Amino acid sequence: MLGLDAAALPESLEDWLGRPDWQQDGQGVRAWFSGAQETVDKARAVCGDCPVREECYRYAMDDPDLVGMWAGFTEKERREIRRARVA
Repeated sequence: MLGLDAAALPESLEDWLGRPDWQQDGQGVRAWFSGAQETVDKARAVCGDCPVREECYRYAMDDPDLVGMWAGFTEKERREIRRARVA
């Protein structure tokens, strides 16, 4: 090896990407979210009990380019919320 300390390396892709620390405490819905109604319902059930839902919602609303389910809202729902705020 090159003398790298494995403990000093980022633990996950999330760490490499520099995502906020609160995302480490999320429920991990993105691992199985496909966008189909069945998975939307499952994701909402998980998101409803997530300890970082508020942080997730603010993060998702601040970034219109995020895809998938965030804080129990689909991309389409988040776009509609943003439009309503502007109107």
